[in-house]
Parts: sequence; C-alpha cells; structure tokens
Amino acid sequence: MKLDTDYFRLFDLPRQFLLDKKQLKKRSRELLRQYHPDKYTQASAQEQRLAVQFSAHINTAVATLSNPVSRAQHLLKLEGAAGDEANQTVNDADFLLQQMELRESIESASQREDVAALEALQLQIEKQYNEVQLEFSESTERAIRQSAVAKMQFYDKLQSEIAALLKR
Repeated sequence: MKLDTDYFRLFDLPRQFLLDKKQLKKRSRELLRQYHPDKYTQASAQEQRLAVQFSAHINTAVATLSNPVSRAQHLLKLEGAAGDEANQTVNDADFLLQQMELRESIESASQREDVAALEALQLQIEKQYNEVQLEFSESTERAIRQSAVAKMQFYDKLQSEIAALLKR
C-alpha cells in the first residue's frame, strides 16, 4: 500500500481537469474493496492501521477529484504551484464588481423571498461556473489557471448560499 499524493495516478486517471467520473467511481470502489479495513481483521495491528489509513486516503482522494475547485487546486499543486498560489485571490476588477452585484441580487431576492429570482440567479451562476471551469481546463498558463480557481471558489460559494436559501 502506497499513499500516492497524485490522486490521478492513484486511480489510473489522466492528469487533467476534465474527469471521467464513472472511471473514478469504478476505480475507487476497486481500491476500497481491496483495502477495506474489514479485510484485515486477522492481520497484524500495523497492517490494520495501514488499511484504515489507506481507506481514508482513498476517500480523501475521491472527495478532492469529485469537486471541481479541489480538483483544480490539486492539479495546480501537482504542477508545482505553492499551496498559497492555488488559493489566490482574483485581481479582475470587472469580476469583483460582478460578484458584488450578484451578492446584492441574491440578498434582495432572499429578502423578498423570491424563489423564481433565486433560481434564475442559480442558473446564471452555474453557467458562469461552468465557463470558468472550461477556462481552467483549456489554459496552460498558470496565472490564468490560478485566477480561474479563485473564480471557481466564488461561484461555488454563491451556489452553496443560494442552495441554502432555497431549502428554507
């Protein structure tokens, strides 16, 4: 058992942003079946501990690759970006202004309890989130990829906020 820090290699997936989710699920199930702690009940204490650690590592890897923001950050780290580089802020004034406007629209719709407006905002944000994911995927320039990750984080957070408001 080797705790590979390259989650793509762990699951025998190409190191790229666009991901075959079926292959990830299939490969993670295979690994979890192979290293599930229950299979090591008769093994030594050290082997049992390693099985638990490896299962946890697999689960962490799946969670990381399943989330677009985490997957993009992981790719940046694998490409040599320092940890703080993968979590950069956006220096795009137009984008920041757009975010302020979106937040105001969300707050206004929430105060009015306007579900239709919140759902429309959710669709708009989802579209923009998908566009910035594509931007990350298609670019090879680190600065653009880092900016795209920061934008993805904004959109991801906005989506979560709207989802929470719609559940009320």
